[in-house]
Amino acid sequence: TIRVRHLSLTSPLLQYSLPDVLSLVRSCFGLFSLEKLTSKRRVLLDDISFSMPARSMTLVLGSPGSGKSSLCKVIAQQDVRGTVDGEVLFGGEQQRKKDNHHRVSYVRDGDSHLPFLTVKQTFTFADALLNPASEAPHRDQKVAVMLRLLGLSHRADTMVGDDLHRGVSGGERRRVSIGVELLKSSQVLVLDEATNGLDSTTALQIFQAVRVIADEMIPVMATLRQ
Repeated sequence: TIRVRHLSLTSPLLQYSLPDVLSLVRSCFGLFSLEKLTSKRRVLLDDISFSMPARSMTLVLGSPGSGKSSLCKVIAQQDVRGTVDGEVLFGGEQQRKKDNHHRVSYVRDGDSHLPFLTVKQTFTFADALLNPASEAPHRDQKVAVMLRLLGLSHRADTMVGDDLHRGVSGGERRRVSIGVELLKSSQVLVLDEATNGLDSTTALQIFQAVRVIADEMIPVMATLRQ
């Protein structure tokens, strides 16, 4: 079980007054030095607590700017800017940055892959980087399981592609991103706006695959734009 307790995130919010702006402009021309700027704190997350037991799927709904992505970044400890209070516990153990990379599979809201690799090659390449000690037969077995789990077996030999090169569909590319992260053998899957830019049918296929992951592998937390 993953537990989040009293999690808060604050970041500095610079406030410029008219004299500050004039000082900034004048300093660019070397007229005189820029005066010290004052800053306040902006609360992005405020005393959030919840738990993610085994076989669970947690959905976070919110409008843009509500802190959904900030919550994902704090749990995954990726690109966190600001002061974090509270704690994230993995099976009762305190979250530590040095081993967090293998505890959390973090799928961002965009897909970035080598477009000329096939889906199977992408998984194989990712596993070779994440688990270099793994032997070839074991790696092939892991890749085959991941293809079947995500419903990508029929697209195994299709190029992933991107916006400029034809390949798998947008929904299938998102599932490739999920599969790459799952090869870490982590303890929780975090999806940041997993269905952003996808139609309703594709979004349903994504969450059908995510539901299987939650039932068969690890807990899932996903954010959706409301």
